[in-house]
Amino acid sequence: MQRIGCGDGFVNEQWLAGINAGDLESESMNASSLAAGDVQVDIESKIRTLITTTGLEAGAECLDRSDDLFDAGLTSHASVRLMLALEDAFDVEFPDEMLQREYFSSVSAIVGAINSLLEGSGG
Repeated sequence: MQRIGCGDGFVNEQWLAGINAGDLESESMNASSLAAGDVQVDIESKIRTLITTTGLEAGAECLDRSDDLFDAGLTSHASVRLMLALEDAFDVEFPDEMLQREYFSSVSAIVGAINSLLEGSGG
């Protein structure tokens, strides 16, 4: 089993293979379900999973919220895949003014952007 990650934490290939677009789509969230409180969601955990599955091979689970994702190995191409995955998973659309590196630079920045988009869509 190949170990991918940093420190004591790792993501194994089987775990990565178990996560696919269908899994993420079935867990898709929207602002109304968040506002209603019907479903307890962990936005940061979902974001970390998406970061790992869309291009940060080291894995996002061992990064601090403020660590720079680009310094950690996220490429510009992977950031586009991440943006598309975030839009699908959270049922949001990033407006043109948010298509900047600062909104995708860290887990914390992405959490803030998603929260802002969810609030703006009625949540």
